[in-house]
Amino acid sequence: MEVPQVEADAATRGSSFQLVRLLLVRHGQAVTNLTHAIGRNNSTPLTPTGEEQAQRLGKLWQKRGGGWVVDKAYASAAVRARHTAQLACGVAYGETLPIVVTDDIVEINRGEKEGHSAGDVFFGAVLDEYLRDPYHFRLPGGESEEEVEHRMLAFLNKEVIPELQEAWSSNKPHTVALFSHGCALRCLLRGIFGWDATAVRLELANTSVTELIYCGGLRFSLHTINDTQHLFGQ
Repeated sequence: MEVPQVEADAATRGSSFQLVRLLLVRHGQAVTNLTHAIGRNNSTPLTPTGEEQAQRLGKLWQKRGGGWVVDKAYASAAVRARHTAQLACGVAYGETLPIVVTDDIVEINRGEKEGHSAGDVFFGAVLDEYLRDPYHFRLPGGESEEEVEHRMLAFLNKEVIPELQEAWSSNKPHTVALFSHGCALRCLLRGIFGWDATAVRLELANTSVTELIYCGGLRFSLHTINDTQHLFGQ
């Protein structure tokens, strides 16, 4: 499948720099984070800590107000991502913010190893194979990170870019938030900025926010990454 490559060009910011934003939010702490279970695990709920993390994020957004208002939110169909979006946006904006739930931004599918502990899967020859080529590595019946990248980029280009482009062309402030997962968001960022899978590996914390400034067309500027200030009372 051919997916348009989203280019990062911080030099082409246009007149609405810092007004049109894409926020990438990882879900709050879930039960599978404690058990180190890999894969989609779509029915896994948040832990009480995860719920608190999401509420703290909402309080930060509520406090900032103004140009930080999220205008539209998309959430992975996984319970932990959907609940994170509902809690954060509910605290910040009440029930007025539309949240679109979609299967297109769920976590990587680990096939036959869904729900297994990472330590029970990624060791020995399997770990060596993954480290040699993480981009194309695929567990039986699952997805590769390349496939996840294409899936995430296809969603971005079809659903989000037109909305951002319209706001950018009109010089109007607009913010879209995607509530998704660690590997899925890492793949999306890699696709947007053209990072090499073996050279750059990101670890995104629970409820971390990565802020991209939209620069028109298919261009973004990376503003902040893995921001967790809301977890420290700031």
